[in-house]
Amino acid sequence: MKDARGEEARLVVVHDELELAPGQVKVKSGSASAKGHNGLKSINEVLRGVEYTRIGVGIGRPESRDPEVVAGYVLRKMSAQERMKVEGCVGRVEMELRRLRVEG
Repeated sequence: MKDARGEEARLVVVHDELELAPGQVKVKSGSASAKGHNGLKSINEVLRGVEYTRIGVGIGRPESRDPEVVAGYVLRKMSAQERMKVEGCVGRVEMELRRLRVEG
């Protein structure tokens, strides 16, 4: 994929990740399973095989795996402690973006 200047570009999607504790960061290929993440499923459907990288930012998960409970958890307002943990990982996300730029 080329950017507007004709240089190689790399698509990176930063997304919420239920399977990680709040504030944890994990880098994966975009082709890795989206599991139940509707946003990632939608991206994969639109991109249809275009390679990209994902950076998951942990938000934790409720104990229940019931879809309605999970949806309510994802859409609710974070507690102050959760928000601090998520905001605290911004440096790690930035570091991963820089690393990906060098590798690309």
